[in-house]
Amino acid sequence: PERPRWAWSPDFASHATQVLRRGCQGRCELRIGLCVLGRVGRAEFSKTGWLDQPQGLYGFRASKVAAAKGASAVDELVECVRWARRNQVHVLCFPELAIDPAGRTVLGEAIAADPGSLCVVIPGSFHELARGTDGWVNRAPVWLVERVPPAPDGAGPKARVFAAEPFDKTDPFIFKAKKAEAVLGEAPDGCLEYREDIDAGTALTVVDSPAGRIGLAICKDAMRGPLLERYGQVADHFLVVSMNEQSTGWFWTSGETLARRDAVAAFYVNSTQDVPEQDSAVDLAFWCFPEQTQLTNVVYRRKLPPSPAASPEAAPLQEEKVQLADRRAFAAPIPPEYAVFVPIRIPGTVFDT
Repeated sequence: PERPRWAWSPDFASHATQVLRRGCQGRCELRIGLCVLGRVGRAEFSKTGWLDQPQGLYGFRASKVAAAKGASAVDELVECVRWARRNQVHVLCFPELAIDPAGRTVLGEAIAADPGSLCVVIPGSFHELARGTDGWVNRAPVWLVERVPPAPDGAGPKARVFAAEPFDKTDPFIFKAKKAEAVLGEAPDGCLEYREDIDAGTALTVVDSPAGRIGLAICKDAMRGPLLERYGQVADHFLVVSMNEQSTGWFWTSGETLARRDAVAAFYVNSTQDVPEQDSAVDLAFWCFPEQTQLTNVVYRRKLPPSPAASPEAAPLQEEKVQLADRRAFAAPIPPEYAVFVPIRIPGTVFDT
């Protein structure tokens, strides 16, 4: 296997150390923010061509993110940065296929203008042509925030957003042609399935931050045993960006595996694009911590299931609630801004020199 891609720079490390040492409200802690997108800006997809015609396999890729009628995807991204600034977030993470190149430009400019406490940003992922090749990838950039000297008049950006080593999805998504009609239209004759028309990535990406090493995966990658084993050897925190409308139990299982086996904290952020409005079985965000820590595992959903005690017809949901209890987690409704953060206490001695 390839050696991990390491995301680091001396200016980023200096900035992150200063920010973390200052602490939040006097406490030394790492704050990881998860912004759920997909309601305002929605990814649009297009067919690309046959990948394996005898097997009925056709390709697709995301083409752009379009705003819903009467809404502004740009405003939503800027508000996410404001939210991160208000809550002193250090690591900000967005879902898979949720921010296209135009959106990245807006997001990067908003961060550079005033990053607040931001140190690392994962601006989701999107399909793009890999530089220097003819192949496409589903790529999640890694942005490191570096402070710049202030201008004499106080104008200009306060930070530089440095694009470090990205992560390329290793396991392309496949779905049935019938199910894809809503987003791709009528399938070509003979098409049975669609698959992301991308080259599969082969390398890990690890952000070497002053508050621990952060690993990154895109959706189905989080279910791959060999990838999890490799991350378990080098990472302290594991971020998963996803666009998934089905049950997210497999993602929980992966998070628990890392937490229990390797003492790695796992974080998941999803897009609501294809999640039904009242579907309470799909996780929009969650985190799962190693045992014997003082942090609580939490899952956020659009709408919580009613209590079986209060509603007899909700009795089938009892099993799900037991499963969550077994995971030492509790369910919570996603906040109105569809963004959540978790504060992780860090011993001040980590930054002693």
